Amino acid sequence: TTYFDELNKRGATVVVFDYAGEYNIGFERTNCIGPRINPRFISLDILAKFLHIGENAERQMDVLAEAFSEDVKNSKDFWQTLIDTVTAEDAPRDRRAQRTRVLEKIQSARRTLDAIFDVDTPYPLRGIKEGFVNIVSLPGYSLQQANTALSYYAENIFKHRERSVRKKDPAALFQ
Repeated sequence: TTYFDELNKRGATVVVFDYAGEYNIGFERTNCIGPRINPRFISLDILAKFLHIGENAERQMDVLAEAFSEDVKNSKDFWQTLIDTVTAEDAPRDRRAQRTRVLEKIQSARRTLDAIFDVDTPYPLRGIKEGFVNIVSLPGYSLQQANTALSYYAENIFKHRERSVRKKDPAALFQ
């Protein structure tokens, strides 16, 4: 904790993934964040990862890619529209088995990850405040839910940091 105290005093931006609920006190500048992921903002590859569609499952990836359209992302009921698109009657007959498998994976992910999926939350990294100890609070979530949130946040933080440092992108977070 003294390490975080020193960083906090210097105005550094810190992100802590707090599995046990032990870091939410004692810092001058603290910002607590719920581990929410809006599936409307994720990429096809990240969605496939969350659904446990393997890299070699090319046909399942094709089904998901066809279904994960801008219309689905912008729909009022994201999950139901995604399911309806995957199971559409006009789908090619040669992909019905893959469509069924993708549907099963969507349903499974919703059962296990629904606590962190939130189609109404803004882009999650926008909640991170510069110059604060930002705590992604994970107590009460399953290990799978916590690890999914951690990997998503960490990957996006690294991408934004890389854009900021290497590409001098002014739109990147964490300048």
